[in-house]
Amino acid sequence: MTTALTTMSVEFIDLSNLHITAINQISSIALAEQDQNSLFPVAIKDKMGYIDKSGKVIIQPTFEGAVAFSEGLGIVILNGKYGYINKKGQIVIKPQFNAAESFSEGLAIVEIGSKKGFIDQTGKIIVKPRFQDADSFSDGLALVTGDNEHGFIDKTGKIIINGLRSDDSTDTNPIFDRVYPFSEGLAPIKINGKYGYMDKTQKIVIQPQFVGASGFSEGLAAVQIFNRNNKVKHGYINKSGKIVIQPQFDGAYKFSEGLAAVSSGYQWGYLDKAGKFIIKPQYFEHVESFSNGLASVVVPNRKKHHSRYDEGLESRYIDKAGNYVW
Repeated sequence: MTTALTTMSVEFIDLSNLHITAINQISSIALAEQDQNSLFPVAIKDKMGYIDKSGKVIIQPTFEGAVAFSEGLGIVILNGKYGYINKKGQIVIKPQFNAAESFSEGLAIVEIGSKKGFIDQTGKIIVKPRFQDADSFSDGLALVTGDNEHGFIDKTGKIIINGLRSDDSTDTNPIFDRVYPFSEGLAPIKINGKYGYMDKTQKIVIQPQFVGASGFSEGLAAVQIFNRNNKVKHGYINKSGKIVIQPQFDGAYKFSEGLAAVSSGYQWGYLDKAGKFIIKPQYFEHVESFSNGLASVVVPNRKKHHSRYDEGLESRYIDKAGNYVW
């Protein structure tokens, strides 16, 4: 399930003490709009603002936290509260929430008190906060956990698929050990310690056989298997469940804009769908998927005033040729 977005959010799928790193790290989102006026969050001294693809500061760094734009709005943090701005830097939904997620399919998760619900782009509450946890809408459905609810809702808040087991081992009569959000018509599931995929009718279309699995993106999904040396490796399958890029990596992200980040040891690179490296593996402390032509990476610090993190690290952006633009 998702966590509240902050300037240092990291999401994982827990795979029995093994982890498959999700797309989102350090103020990133999976679904940023694709346009020529894209803006990217950056940290300057102790504040965050936004730059364009050339590295020019467009929105001055005045925020405690900032997240990439999605569907025209970006999350910002002021006085410890989450709200949304437009690309002119104007606040359109005032900071008032304990936590917030990026907009996806017209709705965004917000936290009021200790419960999560969904708002539209005017700030109107569409699905009243009643969930302990929630994932963003994808394929028209959102995975939620509430009182006597663990399943998928539609955009009116109506439960469409219920009775799916959550992380809580006290749930009774589970259909699956664990379920993840839908993407491209399929959702990862866990049964008896193995991961496979189901469709929206809850039919299993790829049999549980993997140590770990992520959602599909651009027709491929990252999965984990044990190799001959009994070590877990990451590779990619297509929607028929066929391995198309052999499991050989220590970490793997979803494909975005034709590229996926993969790691071997402490080195990360970006490969295409043929398994060819487009950006050769090199040392990055953290990486993100490409969005609007750029990817955020964390590297040894050049200038302390650009760092929000450890004194020895900073977040920068690279283009698809591997060149730094910030």
